[in-house]
Amino acid sequence: MPELAGPLAETQGCPRCEGEGESRVRLFGVDDQGRSICRWDTLLCPDCGGLGMIPAEQFAAWERGRRLRADRLSRNMSLRQEAQRLGISPRTLSNREWGRG
Repeated sequence: MPELAGPLAETQGCPRCEGEGESRVRLFGVDDQGRSICRWDTLLCPDCGGLGMIPAEQFAAWERGRRLRADRLSRNMSLRQEAQRLGISPRTLSNREWGRG
């Protein structure tokens, strides 16, 4: 494996896929006769793009978000309630809790 340079030199295992690079997901849809269907499939992890590793900075943001969510849940607050308390949109709070903002 080539040595990583720059911001990827310091990486952590991806927390979403646990370093696997992919995950099993259940997909729902409609077939060509209009019947509802569901099936299991394997998709690349959206956070690491299938590498199983993310930059240390991204991992730190994910950890901060995990702590924010744990704190909110320990106070029995819904995402909407907490967003309203903070004066931000639920989407912004969700992004922060997922380490994306």
